[in-house]
Amino acid sequence: LRPMRVADLDAFLAYRRDPEVARLQGWAPISQQEAAEFLAANAAVVGFVPGQWIQIAIAELPGDGLIGDIGIHLAPDQSVAEFGITITPTAQGRGYATEAIRGLIQRLFATTPVSTIIACTDVRNAPCIAALKRAGMTLDDVREAEYKGELCVEQIFSVQRPTG
Repeated sequence: LRPMRVADLDAFLAYRRDPEVARLQGWAPISQQEAAEFLAANAAVVGFVPGQWIQIAIAELPGDGLIGDIGIHLAPDQSVAEFGITITPTAQGRGYATEAIRGLIQRLFATTPVSTIIACTDVRNAPCIAALKRAGMTLDDVREAEYKGELCVEQIFSVQRPTG
């Protein structure tokens, strides 16, 4: 995990413009200019910002090339953090999502007072569900939701701050 960079623009646009990647995500496609501004704004963010979504990069090692990103929202009272993850298709199925989720969980518990971390995913997104489970998150709830005008069933996973 690392900060986003303006230099990530081409890789970022490549997976964010992929209809199969975007289909089960809450974000909408953006223009090249909007993407450059988005990357620059997120590159300037240091730490987690209560009440705001921030985006951090998932980079492949070695090489540090962008292979995905994680959006994180820290509640204004910092009690709960929610995240969503996107991985480029060429890097899917190789354990990067699980590793990134584990790293994010560790970082959030080490640097914020959050007691609960949650992630929501469409039931059709089996690879994401598997990654959340492998990262130690548990299924807490199932609810109907709407993504991009399409009704779906969303699963809510969470992990609690360890005690002791």
